[in-house]
Amino acid sequence: ADSATVTVAGDFTTSGGLIGASCLTLNGSSEYATATTADFRTADTSGTIEAWIKTSNSGAQHILAVSDTATANYYQTVYLNSGYLYIEHKDSSVVYGLRSTNTVHDGKWHHVAVVSSGSAITMYIDGKEEVVVVSEGTNNGDWYGDMTDAKLDNLTIGVLTRTSNAGYFNGSIDEVRVWSTARTVTQIRTNMFTEVAADATGLVHQWSFNEGTSTTINDTCSNVTDINLTLTPDDGGWAAGGTLTWTETDGVPSAGTLNMSG
Repeated sequence: ADSATVTVAGDFTTSGGLIGASCLTLNGSSEYATATTADFRTADTSGTIEAWIKTSNSGAQHILAVSDTATANYYQTVYLNSGYLYIEHKDSSVVYGLRSTNTVHDGKWHHVAVVSSGSAITMYIDGKEEVVVVSEGTNNGDWYGDMTDAKLDNLTIGVLTRTSNAGYFNGSIDEVRVWSTARTVTQIRTNMFTEVAADATGLVHQWSFNEGTSTTINDTCSNVTDINLTLTPDDGGWAAGGTLTWTETDGVPSAGTLNMSG
């Protein structure tokens, strides 16, 4: 009988993978995306941050951070350290530092989400709720709008910028979304494998990283004023999507083999 081989090159894990045409791939030492913001999300006292990430690095590395660049005293950041998912909220002093129970630095794609109900933080890895460990302060659910005064003037993906940069991300980041609502576990699971509509209810920012070669990363949400990011430096930071190659032997096959690598 005729035969064929299908070779699929990309990222395939039981927890999902790369969504869309490209993703942000950062070198852990100099690459990140940034934008100047004015009083970021001051009305939000609850909300959700979610992203796809892939890394094998165990150091402190930031996924999404919003900060005051004049001092080191005001910021909220979602990051990894020793493979654990963390969120830290500092309003002059640290209000809370929280982490997941499980780690995600195994070199595979993982979906991570941090949700504030307004009174507590919940974490999810690959759509499963984590037991939140309090490493500092109290899990009181404070969010961007709970920051004293309007302090948050800088947004970064892949690093934390205060008076200087720290914690460069070493790996890949995709589909970063910020919501003004506390997403339920059902909502997180329903949308984690797809790009969501630009006008989805509660969506306030969405960076899908589909540009592939641009120095500008577009915020594709249409509900509020976009915050487009600038890739720094401008000579890297992108990865292509997976490719599908079909190889025939002796014409049209009656049977075939599917090879997956990545």
